[in-house]
Amino acid sequence: MKYAKRNALLHEQRVLEMQQRKLEEYIQSIRDEQPLMNGVGEAEVVVTALISAVLLDWRRKWDAEYDNNSVTSTSYNQFIGPMTYLVEQTGLPQRAIYRAMHGETKHVSFTHAEKILMAIDREYMLSNGEIPVIPNPRWSMQRWTKYMASRGCTTDDV
Repeated sequence: MKYAKRNALLHEQRVLEMQQRKLEEYIQSIRDEQPLMNGVGEAEVVVTALISAVLLDWRRKWDAEYDNNSVTSTSYNQFIGPMTYLVEQTGLPQRAIYRAMHGETKHVSFTHAEKILMAIDREYMLSNGEIPVIPNPRWSMQRWTKYMASRGCTTDDV
């Protein structure tokens, strides 16, 4: 009985050590694959309120152009609403577009903002500064500096 208990404890200890090693290897593999993400989103984001204003204006114009009595023709001759159009054009989930449109979050990732603005033909708003791109506030300064250095920017440029 004494040996069985001891063997069970040794086995449990070995299993825990093996699990710990696997966990450390997994964490390292994630760091190697995505060295700039750190689980807190993209490095650059856009303030949701700005995207929301643009989207709501676009939707108002869409609704005025395609009122309830008219039909937007698609290849299937079905009505397509503004949300469905954005989902099809961007490839983003409807919920992500809804969050951006209704300002449910503080920030929208740069990738999502770019896709949404491209779908409504307003991608120029990012490049000309109408909608400023800002550093992700959830990133630490060290992480941001490392990211900018990897892009070839010096700390003087930041």
